[in-house]
Amino acid sequence: MGFGYRFAFNGKELDTEGMGGGGSTYDYGFRIYNPAIGKFLSVDPLTKSYPWYTPYQFAGNKPIGAIDLDGLEERIVHADIAKNALGRSMLKVANETSMGQEFIKKVESQSAYDVYYVPFHSVVGTADGDIAEALGYDSEGRVDYAGGASGMTKVFSSLDEVSASKKSNPYSYENVNTDDIKKSFEDGKKVIVILIADKHFDKTQVKEIVDPKKSDAENAKKLLKAIGSGAKTVLHEQTAHAENSLKGIAQSKEQTLKDHKSYNGKGNKTSPTETDVETSFSYNGTPVKKASQEVNKAIETAAKKL
Repeated sequence: MGFGYRFAFNGKELDTEGMGGGGSTYDYGFRIYNPAIGKFLSVDPLTKSYPWYTPYQFAGNKPIGAIDLDGLEERIVHADIAKNALGRSMLKVANETSMGQEFIKKVESQSAYDVYYVPFHSVVGTADGDIAEALGYDSEGRVDYAGGASGMTKVFSSLDEVSASKKSNPYSYENVNTDDIKKSFEDGKKVIVILIADKHFDKTQVKEIVDPKKSDAENAKKLLKAIGSGAKTVLHEQTAHAENSLKGIAQSKEQTLKDHKSYNGKGNKTSPTETDVETSFSYNGTPVKKASQEVNKAIETAAKKL
């Protein structure tokens, strides 16, 4: 994509010069993928262990329902937010942190819940009864949380519950696809929906931070900041809220305060801003500080490649 951003399909690094087969290629770590011919350029190193797959398999031969992590293994994803490059990159940054990896292990070690990642548009009601944008961007491109939610986590036990939520709060739940999650309920599972504000990754939203007077590299760094903000939100929702849902702990206003106390070190209704977490000593030693440090490191590493 534009603005010098190098991470695209499945959140992998794009090599515009290519490494074989013609055209651009993607570096998956263990193998190189060429989208022009639709396959990896080498045999799967684990092919002897998985004889039921073709040697050049991508995502376990499930390109619709899975992504390929590293050229070796598939991961089933229920992520509408991963339908564009920014969303995939956001999930990649979050889930390659130690906290993200720990959450993935917890999800994969149980069978009672399926986890879905869904975009939502964060709005607030105005004094005159209208609806207004709840989120914006700061001068560096980070999402400004003042006034609205950047993420939410909701547990559903049935399609009726989903339909009721979509009807009562369409701005938050309109993108929850009942056809997608129906299979989870049919399998006897509950569903944890992690909602992430589209300000972090939707192209029509993040274009607000692009300055035509700035260079591609400068604008790309702003996009990375937005992705970093989103990755921190993903980690917050996963670690502070979804992990407790996996344990069967019921959601409530009181539980939200407990979740925030455990994650942020403070039992407030709202989460601290990124600047507060980065600059205030009061967050030292907390999960939110750890998430901030790991994500910032990943974003800084990506920025150096621009």
